[in-house]
Amino acid sequence: MPLDSYANLQNSIMDWLARPGDPLISPVIPDLIAMFEEEARDRLKTRFNETTTTITPNPNSVLVPLPPDFAELRELYITTALGNRPFTYQTPPNMDFNLWYISGYPVAFTIEGLNLRMTGDSGATPDPLNLVYMSGLPGLSAAIPSNWLLQQYPSLYLFGSLTFAEPYIGDDPRFQLWGTAREAIFDRIRLADRKARYSGGPLIIQTDARNP
Repeated sequence: MPLDSYANLQNSIMDWLARPGDPLISPVIPDLIAMFEEEARDRLKTRFNETTTTITPNPNSVLVPLPPDFAELRELYITTALGNRPFTYQTPPNMDFNLWYISGYPVAFTIEGLNLRMTGDSGATPDPLNLVYMSGLPGLSAAIPSNWLLQQYPSLYLFGSLTFAEPYIGDDPRFQLWGTAREAIFDRIRLADRKARYSGGPLIIQTDARNP
């Protein structure tokens, strides 16, 4: 059975557990998938879940609500007539005590809860902010039958979900094999993503200035 949809993934998990159609197992299959997705959100940061969006702050505000699917920021900048002007990250204390003199000219930011806070305020006519961020992993459901991970690496979805079945159905020697396969696929995804991002240019080696 192809692993190309939420419904087919559930059926494949039942088949791999050798419990097809079992009414005792079927109700928990969505739970197994959801628990694996929770782990995958923390462990996978790839080009497939990298998102770019533009947000215009409210006038005269220092706070900007982050996107609902925000997981981790990669870049923040404003586009000007002279090109892109990047922001630099600062810790909240540094924003409060060391950057007060830049009021009205946003050049730095920090993350507080579900908001992005800038130095200064956005002014009466705010410049749009360009965010490049990791968007996490949309959970599969009847309304979302597929996502980037199921499309690109369906085997990880299968083996990852299977490993969460052990506490429910009891010990099974196959769980160790499935767990080993899951970890190998996690490693393979990270390696493939690193190659895709950085293999197109020369490797720049920075030497220690004190010990060239």
